Amino acid sequence: MYVIKHVSLLNPGAMYQLIGINLETGNPQAASDEFWQAVVGQLRLTPKQVDDACAAFELYTYQASKVLAERQELHNRLMGRPSDAPAHDTANSVAGLAGSSPRCSSLDGPVCRLEVLEALARNLKKEHSMRLMLNCFFYNRVLTGLQLSQAAVFSFPLFPDVYAMMCVIAEDGAARSPAGQRRLVFAHHAQELRDAASSAARARAARLAGGGGSGSGGSGSFAGSLGSGSFGAAAGVAAAAAAASLEAGIKHEMEQL
Repeated sequence: MYVIKHVSLLNPGAMYQLIGINLETGNPQAASDEFWQAVVGQLRLTPKQVDDACAAFELYTYQASKVLAERQELHNRLMGRPSDAPAHDTANSVAGLAGSSPRCSSLDGPVCRLEVLEALARNLKKEHSMRLMLNCFFYNRVLTGLQLSQAAVFSFPLFPDVYAMMCVIAEDGAARSPAGQRRLVFAHHAQELRDAASSAARARAARLAGGGGSGSGGSGSFAGSLGSGSFGAAAGVAAAAAAASLEAGIKHEMEQL
């Protein structure tokens, strides 16, 4: 029991290498959601433990979405691709990620590329720290000593996967909520994610209308921005349909948060 807690704190990298590995054979072994549902079911969590786990997982997923968005922005810069974010948001995020260097508006030189790579390394460290905090919170604040031991026993021959178990707990918490809605402890996070998705959808639609360019009229309606493209009539209709479908899909996904 204490070995798991100490390893997760002192050498989390070693612990991560055990995730998805059969401890008897040493070979990779995938585990289904049903496997972790069975493990969590054996822990007999109290309603308060479920609430605490859901709150922690909600914070984790919110911060993780921001970290992944930053990583995508950095990847786009390294690959020379346009960003999905609006122009002013892109400028602000790049300035923060790349150290606000005025000479790195483009990746024309090795120094600028190095700065973006350093920002990418910091981004990966953020994710590593967040996963470490999630593990420590689950082991030290959610589970009792007996439950931690049970998690290790019932997970065998696999190593306990905190992220997989937290996903199961969050899904179970949503199923217990009225109308199947997920219980949000920090409801304003969901609204921020919806706003970000809406902005990204508008940016993509403007790029589609402009044939991959930055587009114009990003703050107006889709019809107005798509009308300024250089496509023919048929291409314009297709681009409008694709943009509307993309926006609807993103909004639908964000509404499920």
